[in-house]
Amino acid sequence: MLMINSGAMQNTLAALPAESANQTVSQLSALWTTPAPLFFVSGIERISAIILHIGLSLLIYRAVKAGKCRTAAFTAVLAYGIHFIVDFFAVAGPALLPIYVIEIGVFVMAAGTLVMALKMGRMEEL
Repeated sequence: MLMINSGAMQNTLAALPAESANQTVSQLSALWTTPAPLFFVSGIERISAIILHIGLSLLIYRAVKAGKCRTAAFTAVLAYGIHFIVDFFAVAGPALLPIYVIEIGVFVMAAGTLVMALKMGRMEEL
């Protein structure tokens, strides 16, 4: 980004063979053709990923702590299933939906997972 904005990119591209320079320009074109608000989506995605993994870690912790084989297995399968659904939604979703919809969906699923894990913990305390 700094090289493009300062004009140093032209000098760098001039030093490359023509085929490499064209390939580099085509790869970097995503930077100047992507709408600016879309860059903020990556921050939301990271926040969602952190929330999701905390929630899933709590579910696995509950599974290990439960001690009962049936409860532990159900909780572990639930955590793996949620992770699979979120990953599938994040990978297959862009072919079907706008990125904003996918990230909102992932955020909602992550928040739901965290709330569910916290409520399961409170239920165990009672």
